[in-house]
Amino acid sequence: MSFERLPHAFAKEVLPNMDPLTFDHVRQSYGRCIAQLGFFDRFYELFLASSDRIPEMFKNTDFVKQKDLLKEGIALVVMFAKNETSPLVKGKLQHIGTRHSRGDLNITEDMYPLWIESLIHTIREYDGKFTPQLEEEWRQVMVPAIEYLKALH
Repeated sequence: MSFERLPHAFAKEVLPNMDPLTFDHVRQSYGRCIAQLGFFDRFYELFLASSDRIPEMFKNTDFVKQKDLLKEGIALVVMFAKNETSPLVKGKLQHIGTRHSRGDLNITEDMYPLWIESLIHTIREYDGKFTPQLEEEWRQVMVPAIEYLKALH
């Protein structure tokens, strides 16, 4: 399914009117997090412990490659919220959505909150400038991409 085929109201319901500073705050926060060793390892430690179902899904995973995919994926989440019509960003996110769909990994809707909470917890630990406002900004920025991925399932 392409983004164009999603309901027209999707953009209005999911893509909030965000303060442009929100993207800067989240981008800077992400930069602070990934500048520290262990950020992605900690994320996977938390994510794998978040449900008994998750470790099974990663049993044959090359985590060196997976952490690179996660690094790019989080950046795409942020870019998608800022510009959901970018063909490059939309195409890469659609590829992730196809990989996560029923026909491949079958990442179900109930797994996304586990991913989000694991990421927020990791950011809280690794970003020395983390605040409740920044947490809300992260959550706001993640909504469009997560909803897009769920719609592609």
